[in-house]
Amino acid sequence: MQDKHRKKNFITRVHWGRLIVVTILFFGLVRGVVAFAKKIIQERRIHFRLTEVRQALKKLTKEDLYLEKEKEALYSPEKIRTLAREKLGLVLPGEIAVKVIFKKKKRKNHTVSKNLLKKMKEDFKLNVP
Repeated sequence: MQDKHRKKNFITRVHWGRLIVVTILFFGLVRGVVAFAKKIIQERRIHFRLTEVRQALKKLTKEDLYLEKEKEALYSPEKIRTLAREKLGLVLPGEIAVKVIFKKKKRKNHTVSKNLLKKMKEDFKLNVP
């Protein structure tokens, strides 16, 4: 009977030992899977952020090219002359600057058409916006 009891204790101890080993292996596996999942999530976040930065870089590069072209255009003699005439009211030697002032009154019959105003500007080289 003691042999039977010893055998039963041995089996119980082996059974508990296996259970402990399997439990440790299971939790180790779970920990490994969780760590792997965290790495994948971190990699995806980095990839998403990298995509955002690349798009921002592309946008800023286009804006930089646009501003460079605009800068070059502003330094051209034609643009300087146009801005001097329109913004500052300057004229070339021999020209006369004329400023037309319109009174803001509501008149139905006495309006000046845009075509007539354009023709007046061309004929008299008026600096009117």
